[in-house]
Amino acid sequence: MKKILLSCLVFSLLLTANLQAQSPELKNGITFKRLFVDYHTPVLEELAEVDLYTGGIEIGYLRNLNKFLNLNVPAKVRSVTLPNDAGNFSSREVAAGLDAILQLQYFEAKNWINPYLMAGVGGEYISGNDANFALPLGVGLNIRLGQQFYVQLQSEYRLGFTDNRDNLIHGIGFMVPFGKPAPPPPPDADGDGITDLDDLCPLEAGTAAMGGCPDQDNDGIADKDDECPTEAGPKPLKGCPDGDNDGIPNKDDACPDVAGMVKFDGCPDSDNDGIQDSDDQCPTEAGPASNNGCPYADTDNDGVIDKDDQCPNEPGTAANDGCPDLDGDGIIDKKDRCPDKAGPASNRGCPEITKEDKEVLEFAVQNVNFKSASASLTAASLGVLDQVADIMLRYPDYNLAIGGHTDSIGNLTTNLNLSKKRAKACYDYLISKGVTPNRMSHEGYGETQPIANNKYRDGRDQNRRVEFNIFLK
Repeated sequence: MKKILLSCLVFSLLLTANLQAQSPELKNGITFKRLFVDYHTPVLEELAEVDLYTGGIEIGYLRNLNKFLNLNVPAKVRSVTLPNDAGNFSSREVAAGLDAILQLQYFEAKNWINPYLMAGVGGEYISGNDANFALPLGVGLNIRLGQQFYVQLQSEYRLGFTDNRDNLIHGIGFMVPFGKPAPPPPPDADGDGITDLDDLCPLEAGTAAMGGCPDQDNDGIADKDDECPTEAGPKPLKGCPDGDNDGIPNKDDACPDVAGMVKFDGCPDSDNDGIQDSDDQCPTEAGPASNNGCPYADTDNDGVIDKDDQCPNEPGTAANDGCPDLDGDGIIDKKDRCPDKAGPASNRGCPEITKEDKEVLEFAVQNVNFKSASASLTAASLGVLDQVADIMLRYPDYNLAIGGHTDSIGNLTTNLNLSKKRAKACYDYLISKGVTPNRMSHEGYGETQPIANNKYRDGRDQNRRVEFNIFLK
């Protein structure tokens, strides 16, 4: 009777699994487990004074059948001590077997934790004994540690076809799926319960009343036939409303919320200047079309009327189309990066770095030095950095990029880290001299950007450097 009930359970499990939807991620896999085998507990009322577990290993092939169902074919090799009717146990024997197992998962494979039920059939040959067949039933847990790596825990009860051959096997190991899925396209792509063959809108979820098409505004007209799918309207207007009741559907009404005149496509002309309000920049003041319906004015009183004034709220000059140029450098303030300091257009209106200051920055490249193999600045370098700080304080519109470099002597990673620390040391010193941190950045490049040949001492001296690149924000 016990075997009949367990067989029915297996059949029910397989039937349930085959009803699951199909969406496999990876079709194949391999499993490996360390086994702990117990032939004693299932057949003895009291435990004998012998070792409860013997060991073994399992290597298996896994095949994904559908979204929730896997076929596992594990091969097991294990040592066993077999009970007999007298309650005694044989000496250790070697058992080898092969199973066919179906695994029913309760979560998709992409989840981090995937419990499963298992059932199947198996056979084994035990040295010195006949072959034994069994129905393995159990539970397992796959714990995802990587894109294609799972730790696997499993316990199974094996119902033997031969007397005194029921046993328990616990296993711990890993499962590695592989392969690329090629799942068939879903029969209901938009998931609205209407199959694609019968769905007039297979890529948009809809209702059966609309033949599978959506009706967003619930006006009884499918969106594909509705010229206003997000606004309810009557069928005579093809689903479009007429909110202001001026005889023009909203879709054709340039002013759907305000009643207007037909000649202006439903828009009003409040000041009766012949320009509809939606195009009239001064809808309550009559004005010519040449001024977009507004009377000519000079809001900023700079002698340039607003229609010709590119800066109507700021007094300017006619030469600058009504815009101001505070620093008188020929670049209007709204296009001047430094509106309060004169500078050429080539430098966006900002003062250029003088030749002398550029020479200071170039001098700093080879004259900011550090103690050997460290990021500690030498005393002589501090005076050079003071000059760099002075330049930054005199050019507040500029930023500074600090780059550390080394020669190729030594370890690549060590050189990179040293160059980063040296660039950071310069950055920190300049901050201490009053340069705002958000005007500077620092980075180390190690030995990756040499400017001379590292084979020679002179070249290596040039490559050990800190660069100070000043630029406009």
